[in-house]
Order: sequence, then structure tokens, then C-alpha cells
Amino acid sequence: MSALGIGLFWLSALLAIAGGLGTVAAKSAIRSAMSLLVTILGIAGLYITLSAQLLAAVQIIVYAGAVVVLFVFVIMLIGGRGTEPGGRDDTRRTRAVATALFALVSAGALVLIGRAGIGGPHVFERPRPEFGSVYALGRTLFTDGVFAFELVGVLLLVAIVGVMAIGRARRAAVLPAPTANQEGSAS
Repeated sequence: MSALGIGLFWLSALLAIAGGLGTVAAKSAIRSAMSLLVTILGIAGLYITLSAQLLAAVQIIVYAGAVVVLFVFVIMLIGGRGTEPGGRDDTRRTRAVATALFALVSAGALVLIGRAGIGGPHVFERPRPEFGSVYALGRTLFTDGVFAFELVGVLLLVAIVGVMAIGRARRAAVLPAPTANQEGSAS
């Protein structure tokens, strides 16, 4: 791996970790969503270092371009104030249990990393040219996975029709009934 590749790896890893910490630690929902965007971009960079350019592009288009925008839209729609953390004992107990669980899992991960040995990023052999390419993915998707692909399309169509039906029913419930004056003037 070249020096540029190693630099991209460390930069992407730093972005992913810093963005993840920012997502969890941010007090504002908008800042948390922006930190999630940084995490997604860091993961896309890690995909590039693994020679998975298609996954990196999908990561940016789908997650950064759609999911984070949807999160921000919902936060702006409902208001990003949230609730202030209270000083109740059950909240403190939950936080203590979560902290202990996180520490235990982190210690286990450190032990596993120590057993594997740390020598910087490992260099993997180059994948076959057809592995992970857009052509190979499309061929597999439209031959072996064509039924699942069509099933997902039908599921999305049903979801869209359901959302439209629910939205129309709510809109009809909110609109006031026409009065006698409105009916007479329409004639």
C-alpha cells in the first residue's frame, strides 16, 4: 500500500471515529446528524482503501445523500429541542449499566486486537477484476436475485400507496366540513 493509501486509511478512520463520538456526544440533534454525516464519509473512505469504489459511492449516495438529509428534515420538522436529561435515579442507573457494558465490550475488543497483533493497516491481496464490479453485481442481481429484487420493488410500491392513503385520510379528518353558505355559493 502506498503512502497515500495509508494516509487515506488513517484519515478515514479518524473521521469515522470522531464522527461516531460526535454523534453520541452532541447535545443538539442537528449536530448529531452532521456528525453522522462525517462518520458516513469516513466509512466511504475506508471502502475506497479496500478497493470497493462501488460501495463507497453507494455509501455516499444512499446514506449521506438520502438518510442524513431525511434525518435533518425530520429534526427540522418536529423541532430538535428534545428533552433535557433529568437527575432521576433510574436514568443514572441506566447510564451506569450502559457505561459498564461499553467498558466490558471495549476491553474484550482490545484483548482480541492484542492477540491479532498491531502492525498498522494490513495489506490485502488485490481482488479479482470481476469481483465487486458493477457488471458482476448487476449480473448477480438480475439473474440469481431477480425475484428478491422484484419483491423489494413491490414492497416499496405498497409502502408508498399506504403512506398516501394514510396521508389522505388524515387530511380529510383535519379539513372542516362545508357549511350551508359555502354549499350555496358553489351552486
